[in-house]
Amino acid sequence: MEEESEFVEPVLECLGEEDEVFNLVEELQGSTMMRTRDQYKSSTSMFLLHLYRRNHPALNPAFAQETKKVLEGPRPRGRCTDTTLIRDLLPGYSQSRPLEPLLWERVTPEVIRASIANLRRENSKTSDSKINAYRAAIHLLFKDFKKTSAWQAIAPTVSTIINGWKKRIARKRKEDGVEVERGMNALPFKLYAIICKQLAQHKLTRPFAWCYATLLWNLMYQSDNISYINLGHIKCKDDHLLMYFAHSKTDQEGKLAKYPRAVYANPLEPWICPVSALGIYLICISACVGGPSTGLPLFEGNQEDRARRFRACLSS
Repeated sequence: MEEESEFVEPVLECLGEEDEVFNLVEELQGSTMMRTRDQYKSSTSMFLLHLYRRNHPALNPAFAQETKKVLEGPRPRGRCTDTTLIRDLLPGYSQSRPLEPLLWERVTPEVIRASIANLRRENSKTSDSKINAYRAAIHLLFKDFKKTSAWQAIAPTVSTIINGWKKRIARKRKEDGVEVERGMNALPFKLYAIICKQLAQHKLTRPFAWCYATLLWNLMYQSDNISYINLGHIKCKDDHLLMYFAHSKTDQEGKLAKYPRAVYANPLEPWICPVSALGIYLICISACVGGPSTGLPLFEGNQEDRARRFRACLSS
C-alpha cells in the first residue's frame, strides 16, 4: 500500500483530481475481463460437460467414468457446480496425473459446432468474444495434452465455423438494435497520463516501461507487436517518426507491412510524448550503439520477458 501511495499521490496532487481518478480506476477494474487459464478451464469444462450429457463417443470412457463419479458423489464445499467439479479433473487442478478427457481423433469440427450451438441455446446473449474464448479454451485443452497436430487438422474448419457464428451474432445484434459497445472499457486518458508520468519518474521502472507504455498507446497495437519493434524498422520523416510492422494478428501475410504508423511528439506534455520516451530509452540502452541500421530489436529479451518486465514495472 505504501508503494502504491508513493506511485499515485504525487501525480494526483499535481492534477488536483484525486477522487475522480480513483473513481476511474475502480470503474476500469470492475469492467475488465481477465482471460486467465482459470476462465479457459471453465469454458473447457462446459465443453466436456456437453459431451458427457450426450454420452458422446469423442469423450474418453475412462474420463466419462471419473466424471460420473465426481458428479454423483458428495460435493466438496465450494465445488457446487458441475463445471467446477469437471475442472478439478483437468491439468493444473488434478492432484494426480490427469486422464486424457477426449479420444482426440473423434473430435471433429462438427462436434465443436454442436457444442457452440448448445452454448447459444442455453444463453441467447452469448457474445462473439465468449465464443472466441470458448474456441481458445478447446485449443488450450489440446495443447495441454500435447495434441497440437490433432488440433491443427481441424483448426481451419473450426475457424470458419466460429466466423460464421460471429456473423450471425452481428446480424442479430443489428436486427434487434441491441447495445454494440461490448468487451473491455477503454483506458481513460487521464489514467494513462498518470501511469506515464509516474513511469517517467519512478526509479525502479527505468525508461523501458515508459517507452513501452507510450508506444502501446500511440501505435494502437497489441503488446506482442510492440515487443517485436526492430530498430531497423524505425524511420524519421519530416516532423515525425514512422514505424513499420512486418507482421501482425490482422495481417498474418505481411501485406500491410509497407504502410507504416506515424508517431508524433507532444512537447506540451512530455511525460506522454512517445518521441521523448523513445529518445531517452535509446540513450540508456547499449543496443543502439551501432545505430538503427544494426537491425537489433528495440526491446531486449523475448516477447514473454518484455511483457513480464512491463507488468513488473506497473506493479512495482
